Amino acid sequence: MKKHKLFLKNTFHNIKIFFYKKIFLYFMKKIINYSVHLSIAWLIIIFVLSSFPIPNLNIPDFWDRVNIDKLGHSLFYFILTFFLFIYFFSQKKSIFLKKNAFSISMIISISFGGIMEVLRKNERLK
Repeated sequence: MKKHKLFLKNTFHNIKIFFYKKIFLYFMKKIINYSVHLSIAWLIIIFVLSSFPIPNLNIPDFWDRVNIDKLGHSLFYFILTFFLFIYFFSQKKSIFLKKNAFSISMIISISFGGIMEVLRKNERLK
């Protein structure tokens, strides 16, 4: 009796893992196929969100200590680096881009972040 229940439990567990893997692979294929579009769209989203001034909000003490602005920037640029990395790593035209996918992705993200900071500082001076 116990062996039968254990067998069923393991079988259902394996089926669940199989479907999770299928779903994960499906979405990864979509991300790979559309990585250029996702990167460009994410660049536009960062540009638009960074262009608007942040209003003064009454933030609770906990979020004030965490510095939510830096947390948000880190998350946005991490996602941008991820999309760029997926694009450069999955492309088949250049071996150089494939081998240096992480470095190139980091350089692009850091450069874009630096340009956005310069633009924001110039905007504040006006």
